[in-house]
Amino acid sequence: MEQLPLELTQHVLSYLDPESLADAALSCPLLYDAFRGAESLISKSALFQQIDPTQVLPEAILVFDSSKLGIPSVTERLEFATKNLKERQPMPTS
Repeated sequence: MEQLPLELTQHVLSYLDPESLADAALSCPLLYDAFRGAESLISKSALFQQIDPTQVLPEAILVFDSSKLGIPSVTERLEFATKNLKERQPMPTS
């Protein structure tokens, strides 16, 4: 394992779930060093894999649409909320 390029080790670590990533990083100094060398990237990847895009996408679209309002009046906020809550699809069940 010591002969693997650092980038390859980091790439492998990026596919682990958060619990397995913690176990791997704490199991061996080589894996810990590889993790620390790209901690932010590997952590983001591990956490991103825990998100189900079918559940997050509708919420993300709603937030994006609301950001286009600028500084809306109370009436505009109520209209936006009413429209989007009426059109909101139920969350898919597993």
